[in-house]
Amino acid sequence: MLKIYDTNHNAIGHIVKYKDLKVASDVTTGDQTLSFTYMARHHEICEEYYIETQDAEYVVKEKSVSTDGFLSFVAVLNLEELEAKPWSSFGITDSTIEDAAKLALAGSGWTVGECTVTKKRNAGILQTNTLGVIQKLCTAFMCEVVYDTKKKTVSFYDQVGQDKGNFFLTGLNLKRLQRKGSTYDYYTRIIPIGQDGLTIESVNDGKNYLENYQYTNKVKTYIWKDESYTDAAAMKEDAEARLKDLSKPEVSYSADIIDLAKQRAGYDDFSFSLGDTITLIDAATGIREKQRIIKLTQYPQDHTKDECELANKLPSFEEAREKLQAAQEIINTVISDDGRYTGTINVSDILHFDEGVYGSSAVGNLQGLYNTLDGSLSELKLAVGQIESNYIKTEEADIKFATIESLKALEAETTSIKSKYAEFESTVTDELAANKALINELDVKKINAADADLKYASIDFSNIGIAAMKKFYSESGLIKNVVVGDQTITGELVGVTIKGDLIEGNTIKADKLVIKGEDGLYYKLNTNGSGVTSEQTDYNSLNGTVIQAKSITADKVAVTDLVAFGADIGGNHIGHDCIYSGAKTSALNTTRGFYLGSDGQVGFGDTNEYIQFYKGDDGNFHLRISAGDILFGKSKKTVESAITEIDTKVNNVKSIVGNTYTYQVGTSMTDVPTGEWLTSMPNVPQGQYLWTKETTLYSDATTSVGYIATRMGVDGAGGATGPAGPQGPQGNQGGPMSRFSTS
Repeated sequence: MLKIYDTNHNAIGHIVKYKDLKVASDVTTGDQTLSFTYMARHHEICEEYYIETQDAEYVVKEKSVSTDGFLSFVAVLNLEELEAKPWSSFGITDSTIEDAAKLALAGSGWTVGECTVTKKRNAGILQTNTLGVIQKLCTAFMCEVVYDTKKKTVSFYDQVGQDKGNFFLTGLNLKRLQRKGSTYDYYTRIIPIGQDGLTIESVNDGKNYLENYQYTNKVKTYIWKDESYTDAAAMKEDAEARLKDLSKPEVSYSADIIDLAKQRAGYDDFSFSLGDTITLIDAATGIREKQRIIKLTQYPQDHTKDECELANKLPSFEEAREKLQAAQEIINTVISDDGRYTGTINVSDILHFDEGVYGSSAVGNLQGLYNTLDGSLSELKLAVGQIESNYIKTEEADIKFATIESLKALEAETTSIKSKYAEFESTVTDELAANKALINELDVKKINAADADLKYASIDFSNIGIAAMKKFYSESGLIKNVVVGDQTITGELVGVTIKGDLIEGNTIKADKLVIKGEDGLYYKLNTNGSGVTSEQTDYNSLNGTVIQAKSITADKVAVTDLVAFGADIGGNHIGHDCIYSGAKTSALNTTRGFYLGSDGQVGFGDTNEYIQFYKGDDGNFHLRISAGDILFGKSKKTVESAITEIDTKVNNVKSIVGNTYTYQVGTSMTDVPTGEWLTSMPNVPQGQYLWTKETTLYSDATTSVGYIATRMGVDGAGGATGPAGPQGPQGNQGGPMSRFSTS
């Protein structure tokens, strides 16, 4: 069953009448394609609609109609949220792919699933979207990706799949194997040429070529030119590796297979997935070798039609080299040979930039000093924003070199500020190593650097007037209706937290008074101080904002009415009309867990094993059960075993396919005649027997024979002459007689 959504992702129904459902997967890209033919017209399906299966969600990309009037569709994985966010530039330094992917996926609604890749890389990617970033990261880290469009996760693996010891064997789960060998790019001699005409004579006994005759003795020469080589020995080594691949036929395999695990119970050991390594055994071709499933085409309606493309585990020299060059290109986009950035990166795209720069103590201290100096924080920010720094070192940002482009619209002000703060600019450019000079400058303006920390600042209150104090408190909003006297300040404190070991006063008035006990719990006092009253109010009720974990202890908790929509209990969620675990938000959701709906719908389990009692589109309830064993009754027999017994009994019942009849004349009623049996009935002499042979053909190809003998009677003796009959009627009167003669 396929669930259909329109372009706004509104559900419009399910379709069940379809054929040729096919899912094609490619391990090298993580791509997956869904195609099928729709056999009805109940729902209009258009391009860019969404299709949800039990395992994934797709976007319709192709719609076609054939002469039979049925519509065919092709859909791809729904990765639209990864295509939505553009990146003008994306850069990481000495980062894992998991951390880099988390940054790229931020705000997309997707997260990182599994990740077995632990190596670290530098990478720089320009002018792309989030999906492009993920693909380029896979190239840089030389790993494989898996997209889960239901859970919205991206997982990374050094190699997808496992080697579980499975095999494809002719006559069992291998229907047909095709081995394709080609020598279109076959060479036995290679002449490598590097940068500026570099050759290998100096490291190859004076010869500029290499040879390999592992397959034939033919001489076929290939000139290989690659100007990235500047070392003759390295070029010779790689030329030997490349010639090893070129000097033998290129071999590939395709196979028609049967997924026994999806067809029959008890065949789980024969299960396989995309990326798995299997042993290929074919007696007809004499092939027995390890291969990896790199492409898999599955037909969920009939797994006997499944197909796969196989490849050797080890890549050729050229394939490995192309991958390395692609990864190196991504790395070199940001970091050149001297370690400096060669492109342009927006500050907002640099990993941990804000944490590193704005969170550093050096920048924080400088901002405090300048605020104290003349209160012109905006001018300082402008100056910092205009500085073109060639080297900013922050451990948090993990950035060695970065360029912060100046705002062109403020170019005139930049010149003025650079002149005014030349010493400051020089300080930053030299890695802030000369902060002492700036501190000395501040000393000249009567601010000592030791006092700038403000931890031990001394303020002469004799210079602060009453009017200034009143203005400070009123404008800050700290005291409402403030009145400042010679030695007193009165008014209403606003938004103030009072802390102290002892607070004295005649009367403390508050809407509520909360006291924290030594046990870490908070206690509320009611208005009359006599204890907690029976009336439920804000003062004697539990408030979720102050309940600490494991802080409620009671022999019995009585609850008359509990409403907690959107709450979590033990990791399970309480919805408006349901209780469910994890992301299992419906009875048909395939996420592992449970779902209990107020309308009676229930779901337990996961994708493969589940109990689903749900309401269908027709308004009726349906029950689905899938489990390794389902036991009923005292016999403890499983449903599968009971069905197997019934199948066996049914298969043992023979049905009649047809009957044939042949005939022969015999002289005995007990002895079957031994002559030829005829398909047409013969004449039987009097006193002999007509034998009929009935041959019955059964459904199991067996036959049975039956005979019928019928005697032909002998004519009896003639009877006596009977009495004369009555006189017949008078005949007509005759005419005159004429005579004729001939001569």
